[in-house]
Amino acid sequence: MIGKDLKKKWLIIMKIIKFIHTNKTNYKTENKIKPSKEFKPKWYVDSPFYVDENNNKSSIKINNGEVNATFKKCIPMIDAINIGYMVELKADVIVQDNNNEIFNIAWKSKKNIFDLHGNNTKLIEAPENYHSHVVKYTWGVLPKTPKGYSTLVIEPLGFNNLVFKQIPAVVDTDKNNLQFALPMFVKKNFNGVVEAGTPLAQLIPFKKENWKSLQSYMKDGKYEMLEEIGFNKKIKNHYSNNTFNQKNYKWIYFHIIKV
Repeated sequence: MIGKDLKKKWLIIMKIIKFIHTNKTNYKTENKIKPSKEFKPKWYVDSPFYVDENNNKSSIKINNGEVNATFKKCIPMIDAINIGYMVELKADVIVQDNNNEIFNIAWKSKKNIFDLHGNNTKLIEAPENYHSHVVKYTWGVLPKTPKGYSTLVIEPLGFNNLVFKQIPAVVDTDKNNLQFALPMFVKKNFNGVVEAGTPLAQLIPFKKENWKSLQSYMKDGKYEMLEEIGFNKKIKNHYSNNTFNQKNYKWIYFHIIKV
């Protein structure tokens, strides 16, 4: 358990999102909601930081003013992959595609893993190569955010070939007191096992605020000047050293929050 003084200190330095399991069995038997940074797509892990003209691993070089860095040096993309928290599949399931928009999902677990959503979800335009009928992942967790904060629910960023594709949503998790479903499309022509631990949905808490937009432009030559004294001045790490703002998403081991 966390001491009172330490808990107060944490509350001062960071916001707390609570993932409240709907019963003790779920809490004891299912994977906890972990930070997204603990999940990395295989293509990302396998890729080098610098490549030659044939995309083979290389050291840093400059050719015609361009550095041979890969996307793995792109901090904004990495920031997106790491942001928020990840919902994992809680048990292995086997998917069988019977064509003609008919598919089966089965599992050994005694828990309910997926339900078919209402037939009206077929009115939603399905992504290419996904069935039009939507399923609901039956997770047993209620996210709670501080007052004024909501949660963006999206498909796991960087995982581009998942069998289950989360339909994006924004939930006012500061006010919501009931469990909400995670609706997903199912990939066509997939037959096989989707393993427990597979990322299903990314949860990104954010502050709700009112916004207005303005349009403007820079004076001629100003952007070129900013480019020369900024990005063009350094061969590497300009963005990470001068622009990037580190975000921390953590989880507390063995800490039960009573509500």
